[in-house]
Amino acid sequence: MASRNLVPRADADGGQIGTTAKRWTDGKFQKITVGAGTASIAPVNLVAGTNLTSATAGAIEYDGLVMYGSPLAGARGVLPNTMYAIVPAAGFALSTAAGVQSAFPTTNDVWTLNANTTYLFEGMYWIQKATNSVTVAMAFAASGLTVTSILYNVWGINAAANTTGTAGQFTLVNQIASTVVNATGTTNNLLVFRGLLRVGTGGTLTPQINFSGTAAGTPTMLANSYIMFTPIGTDTNNQVGNVA
Repeated sequence: MASRNLVPRADADGGQIGTTAKRWTDGKFQKITVGAGTASIAPVNLVAGTNLTSATAGAIEYDGLVMYGSPLAGARGVLPNTMYAIVPAAGFALSTAAGVQSAFPTTNDVWTLNANTTYLFEGMYWIQKATNSVTVAMAFAASGLTVTSILYNVWGINAAANTTGTAGQFTLVNQIASTVVNATGTTNNLLVFRGLLRVGTGGTLTPQINFSGTAAGTPTMLANSYIMFTPIGTDTNNQVGNVA
């Protein structure tokens, strides 16, 4: 296609296609300036569609579940859209009683996850507890959500901050039900975990912990404890990328 000059044009929201001395060349814009977003209008909004049969270099795609980018031809990859929750500076007071309870404050403890989607998740729980010796378990409460499968590993240790622990435990978990991931102890507890979750029917998921008995004193999920969820594809997809 022959090159031709474009007259710069700005819309009401400040968007602009081209600038002085910029051109439309071979069917491509040389420069696009996107206007600022507002509280109700996103600067760029992709409509869900069907991904390319063969990913082309530089392509950005959205299939309604995950956004993808292709740095090279045939090398489609997931563009991370990570969601997270962090315990604020004041910490989060936990119940002293045995039984499952939310690991995060009520303002950020219930996750809405999409149907037919695979998620990578990871996190770190730093729990302050003392006096009574109890085990600590992890769990996830599902509401309206069905888990096709889940697999995650947990490294747990009883130790104070800035102190080298003498022993740790590794646990592999393949269920959302309460599972003990750290041995009996009275000191502070660290849980570091990472895994994969496949969702069938969409709904909500609440990260939980569970003491085996009364955790006397003031058990607290300390500041900067966190969990992250990243969608990476459909619940049946087993690969994305230049792999065969």
